[in-house]
Amino acid sequence: MKTIGFCIPCYNEEENITRIYTEIKKQMKDIEYEYKILFIDNKSTDNSRTILKDIALKDKNVIVLMNTRNFGPGRSGAFGFFNTPGDAILTMACDLQDPPSLIPQFIKKWEAGNKLILGRKISSKESKKMYFIRKQYYKIMRLFISENELDQITGFGLYDRKIVNEMKKIYNPNPNFRFLITSLGFEVKFIDYVQPGREHGKSSYTFFSYLDTAIISLVENSNKPLRIISIFGLLSFIFFFILNIGIIIFSIINYCFSEIIIYIIACILFEFLSIIIGCIGIIGEYIGELLERSKQFPLVVLEESW
Repeated sequence: MKTIGFCIPCYNEEENITRIYTEIKKQMKDIEYEYKILFIDNKSTDNSRTILKDIALKDKNVIVLMNTRNFGPGRSGAFGFFNTPGDAILTMACDLQDPPSLIPQFIKKWEAGNKLILGRKISSKESKKMYFIRKQYYKIMRLFISENELDQITGFGLYDRKIVNEMKKIYNPNPNFRFLITSLGFEVKFIDYVQPGREHGKSSYTFFSYLDTAIISLVENSNKPLRIISIFGLLSFIFFFILNIGIIIFSIINYCFSEIIIYIIACILFEFLSIIIGCIGIIGEYIGELLERSKQFPLVVLEESW
């Protein structure tokens, strides 16, 4: 009999762990597959670990991995995903904003021969501000990443074991499934849903967490920022060459430098210096990514497992 694996990353989700565990069992009750539920805890500071241990001791279908520290949601989630047993892996958030009620639909599409089925938000009951920010993020990513076709995708979905094995071959210190899927060219089927709001607990994601994810995603998946810097350098050379010729001609004609021209040049140089610093920052992000990849560190280090 085939097995469906569930990957549930969690961090400080003491109010949601039992609820999502119960919901998964409820949805799988009438489905003729064996199943395993893997929780990976990213060094929670609340009562999450105690709850997870209790569930694992009572239910042999539950696997619990506990990290030595908080390695970030991307790395922790990816490690759990790659180590979840099953012929198909269904990954979802512990906060129940990825509705467990969709589990039968995912499995039905998988049975029809689809290898990759993702949940796609058509609207959300989360903060309107954050939903707006997400929409702008997807628009910006489309400008820089030509293969990017997955809007409103969080990673929630079902992945056939063949897909998982291919994804596992690629080492990435900051995994982002959404871009990995498109870069590998997998055919994707969608299940549209309305994302419910979080009822219990508080999300560990902040605006700066999303900003960090956006920068990493851009650096990992597009070299267009570097190309823009190259074009900027060429245009700057042409501009200042023409400007210098103009200043020389003006000085010859007027036999002196005007104070206004000096002021304009100073402003231009100040703005130019600011842009140069920004360009150095962009290059630094790419160098930092290369250093991260060269270290070949494991995604996480486990403290214990149950």
